[in-house]
Amino acid sequence: MERISPQIVGIFNGSSKPKSVNAFLLNIVLQRGIQTNNRKIQVALRWFICDTPARAMLRGVIGHNAYASCLKYTTDGEYSHAFGKMIFLELDAPLRNDLVFRSKIDEGHHKTTSVLEDIDGLDMIKDFPIGDALHLIDLGIMKSFLIEWKTGTLNNTNAKWSAFQAQQISDYMTSCKMPVEIR
Repeated sequence: MERISPQIVGIFNGSSKPKSVNAFLLNIVLQRGIQTNNRKIQVALRWFICDTPARAMLRGVIGHNAYASCLKYTTDGEYSHAFGKMIFLELDAPLRNDLVFRSKIDEGHHKTTSVLEDIDGLDMIKDFPIGDALHLIDLGIMKSFLIEWKTGTLNNTNAKWSAFQAQQISDYMTSCKMPVEIR
């Protein structure tokens, strides 16, 4: 088994983003495996579990707030100035699939060709599930609800918090001791 040089290992030390995704993912881990205690461990990919910005970076596509940013359907969004977000209105848009993704038919969706496209058997759609609670729920739905409850924009006068209620909720949330993982 060939030894991996310290220079290559230093490309990804965990303290920052890798300087070369190509060198780290393809050349080291996938092609050579990992050697530890004189044992070679072969590595195979099942899925990439990423937050929304990382998923876009790894796939070489535009960010989540752009017109052709839908990860699962080939459709263009419409920017809503009222809500300050991209809205996808087409309900019967064609599904994205690996072949369509790699052929770059939807030019507006792609920024670059991802090195991950060189991995045999990797599906650039199905192997990138959307399970990003931070961006979908915490910064998405929940943030919207909190703002709408505070401002009363849910079109329900009973849903608006009073100034006193908003202050109580704010005081409670700032007094909570959060787990170290989300500080």
